[in-house]
Amino acid sequence: MYARPAQHPRLPRATARPGGVARGGVARRTVTGRRRRPGFTLIEILIVVVILGILAAVALPRFSSAARMTREATLRETLRQLRGQIQAFRHQHRDVPPGYPAGNPGSGASEALFVGQMTQYTNEICTTSANKTMVFRYGPYLRQMPPNPLTGSTRVRIANGNSMPAPQDHKTYGWIYNPDLRR
Repeated sequence: MYARPAQHPRLPRATARPGGVARGGVARRTVTGRRRRPGFTLIEILIVVVILGILAAVALPRFSSAARMTREATLRETLRQLRGQIQAFRHQHRDVPPGYPAGNPGSGASEALFVGQMTQYTNEICTTSANKTMVFRYGPYLRQMPPNPLTGSTRVRIANGNSMPAPQDHKTYGWIYNPDLRR
């Protein structure tokens, strides 16, 4: 049978603890004779930083495309709501779209009239009022013009004719509305 060597009764027994420090507070020595201290080496920290960098490089494009997709979804929903409210306005005003003075499609539409007619009370001939009365009983269709989620602008460009403006012509506007094309 194998016999354990006797230990002096007053000396504490050296048992390993996490971090290489023996019971009794004495640091264990490595093969080279140096003391091993608890903590991370520079190489270990560099490896972790490189791994985090790789993960960030993979994840960031996904987050940025998700943000763009969210703005586009918000834009589609806002457009759907705007189109619905414009249709409600037309339905209540003898098929005249918002933006025309006194409900006359023969005269030119304007941004100020469009916004006013969509955000205030109107009568049958598209005149606006801030207060609801028996005469001004229609609307308001919007509390305020919503900002375009892509540009942040609430301005409305009224386009006339049978075509929409070129893309570079609407950078300062949030919305483009063409009453002739009904969009």
